[in-house]
Amino acid sequence: MLLLALFLAAPAVTPTAVPKPTPVTAADPAQPRTLADIARERKGREKGSGTFAVAGAASPDGAEEGVGHPAEAGAGPPPIVRVEDVKRSGVGRAGRVEVTGQVRNTGAVAACSVSLTIRVYDERGHLLVSGTAHPSPTRLAAGATASFRGSVQVPPLVLSPENRVSVDKGDVRYLGRAEAEVAPPRACR
Repeated sequence: MLLLALFLAAPAVTPTAVPKPTPVTAADPAQPRTLADIARERKGREKGSGTFAVAGAASPDGAEEGVGHPAEAGAGPPPIVRVEDVKRSGVGRAGRVEVTGQVRNTGAVAACSVSLTIRVYDERGHLLVSGTAHPSPTRLAAGATASFRGSVQVPPLVLSPENRVSVDKGDVRYLGRAEAEVAPPRACR
């Protein structure tokens, strides 16, 4: 009877689950990772596969990102245009930032009317401004590359990082990264 009383009085031992750590790539403080970067890593895609830096969603018409509009029946595969390189200038005298880079048609057919959305962020990853750029030429043969150049006006009090002031100037922000995303191209007829 005493043994039964001790057994009932003892607290029940329940096993506790040990959390399993998620493997994470070390963050680079100079290039913070966006949610799109994390989503792309989870999907196993590389940066530049369809878009540059901004990825992770299908286009409104249901086409896969960077692939373009679905081809008409019998028209063949759609063109696949990818951004290969993006660079930005510092803030110019007129408050403009120039975004340049290269795109490549990795598809089997020519792409017509290629255009890009360019975005410029501050050093904390907040969007400052977006605009449109077009490669030259806007028609890309299969396997061809083209350069693009676009210019956007940044808000007042945005400075280039090399112009950093040592005294806190209130609302001053510093220029961060630039991105470019290919709008869904159409196949040339």
